[in-house]
Amino acid sequence: MDERVLRDRCGFLHIPKTAGSSVREALTALFSEEQVSRYRFDDVLFGPFAAFDTFDPSLRASVLLPSDEVTEPPARLVAGHLSLQGMRRLVEPADMFTVLREPRARLLSHQLFWAVQPANYAAFGEYQVQRLSLDGLRPFLERSEAAHQTDNLICRMLASGNGVIPRDRAMSASERKVAAEAAIETIETLGLTTYVESPTMWGDVSTFVGAPLEPVTANVTSSNDHPAPFAGPQFDFAMLELLEERTAADAQVFRYVVSSRTGCTAAEAAQFADFHFVAQVERYARVAMQAERASEPATVLTNSGARSWRRRVGSRFTLRAK
Repeated sequence: MDERVLRDRCGFLHIPKTAGSSVREALTALFSEEQVSRYRFDDVLFGPFAAFDTFDPSLRASVLLPSDEVTEPPARLVAGHLSLQGMRRLVEPADMFTVLREPRARLLSHQLFWAVQPANYAAFGEYQVQRLSLDGLRPFLERSEAAHQTDNLICRMLASGNGVIPRDRAMSASERKVAAEAAIETIETLGLTTYVESPTMWGDVSTFVGAPLEPVTANVTSSNDHPAPFAGPQFDFAMLELLEERTAADAQVFRYVVSSRTGCTAAEAAQFADFHFVAQVERYARVAMQAERASEPATVLTNSGARSWRRRVGSRFTLRAK
């Protein structure tokens, strides 16, 4: 690969479960190891947690806290779960890009990934929010201890530094409105914002980086992983309402990006989002129904029911960038 075509600086703001591990792997193939920043996290992803000294030393070294001095020279590639607030200490917004995903689908994927692919929890010391995913979807969404991960995470990462966003609880309706507006303002300052569901995603990122990326697949949750430990129905109308609330601000941001990038109407963007949400529900059901303790279906939205909903929102619904 001719390195001269690459951007001098590239920042990838990696929102969890947006194909970011695949994108990072493709990016690091273009840059030498010494050109890649060691910073992978900042404090926003951990909410009110403060005991970072309990992290494994190598993990702690990858976390950039507000009180930390940046102790590395400017890196050509910064790629990780750093919020806008942390990223801006390392790279300018115009040199950053991010990838979105339909927010309800992203949140389902987030909880399921933590449940069926247990991470190295010990490395995170006293931060053990990942374990809350093991109790099932609704408890995970309801627990205030997990709100910094489950409540409108796209907005939390893109609008970080905005004093209206609480770290220890879910946002109120008025706070969600402010957060969504701030996140959309942020998007307009970034070099690129694309989304997983776009057929041009890899091309968009390649153009921004300045060199072709080789698409890879990494960290994909599948039914071949460790069986989900939660049992019983995971979906009912109350849970679906809660899921909508936990992604309400993120939904505004996602649909804004889809509409502005494709020229579709707001109604078409909502239909597009519904289609991809249903596809993730089907996938969630296939994985969750392998639960070791499950004595009944793990979702009340059956595959046939999901297919019926998919037919209503369009079985071949694809939006292409303008």
